[in-house]
Amino acid sequence: FSRLQFARKLTKDDVGKQVLYRDFYMSGWALKEATSEDVSLIPLISGRGKVVRLMLTMGVARSLGDYELVHRSSQCSMKEFLTPQPEVRIWKCNEELGRDDVIVMGTDGLWDVVSNKEAGELVKKTTSEGGGEIVYTNIAKRMVEMARGDRSTSRDGFWEKENGKLASGDDISVFVIPLFKFLKPS
Repeated sequence: FSRLQFARKLTKDDVGKQVLYRDFYMSGWALKEATSEDVSLIPLISGRGKVVRLMLTMGVARSLGDYELVHRSSQCSMKEFLTPQPEVRIWKCNEELGRDDVIVMGTDGLWDVVSNKEAGELVKKTTSEGGGEIVYTNIAKRMVEMARGDRSTSRDGFWEKENGKLASGDDISVFVIPLFKFLKPS
């Protein structure tokens, strides 16, 4: 694997030509002359958008629970490439919070097939049904079930959601955190 990331997949025709690349310490792109090693090595990070992968295996922006993952052919542990430093955003709430005001944290297995609107509707429906302290656990379980779908409803053997769309084939983890529990009494 190469630590360099190239703007496109390099071929043998690129050897000796100027190509766009970036390294881990760079904030932008630069030019370099492509070598035969650049062409033969696979970049540690490859792909674009939601299909960016680390060592052709793991989504680099979403690695919740992937600390034991090992790259199959090289037996290289992925743990060294993951950071425990989260991106933190501060949100000031100027409103009264209720039982259905929650943060839903989920892996791409959830968000690839469940929209924000569907998640919000499920939160409202489940909190209105009650359930005491386990209501937030129930929301998380229902979101996993919604994303996973059901195999029995499919004509083609694929897992489908209730609406007939394809369900997630990825790992699904969901946390539902009630916000009102963290407010300071005024």
